[in-house]
Amino acid sequence: MVKPLLSRKQNITLDRYPLYYGAVQSNPVDVEEVVHLPGIYIDKQDFSLIYNVNEAYVCCAIPTEWGRLRLIEDPNGFNVTESFDVQELMLPLGTVEKSFYVYVLKTITLIENYEFHFKF
Repeated sequence: MVKPLLSRKQNITLDRYPLYYGAVQSNPVDVEEVVHLPGIYIDKQDFSLIYNVNEAYVCCAIPTEWGRLRLIEDPNGFNVTESFDVQELMLPLGTVEKSFYVYVLKTITLIENYEFHFKF
């Protein structure tokens, strides 16, 4: 005997937003520069990013829902958190806008394969 499979269609909303990172030309940064940066989807967790920047500002934007970063470290483990400015921007995501904390290095830099560690 075959029993019918009961199912129900549901709309599921996933609250997963991208993390944007890369190099920007200005500090403070504007929305257009941030949304054109590469984005990756990760869950809220400590993370590391490798930057190649030529005469620009290092930038990382995270959803405000994650909270502010507690610590940013350079490849040698030194605390460089105070070397970043933080601003809150509303970024377009499809048909909605979401709030992001945007971290921008205070000085223009030239770095290659430089890894920052971001910690909550």
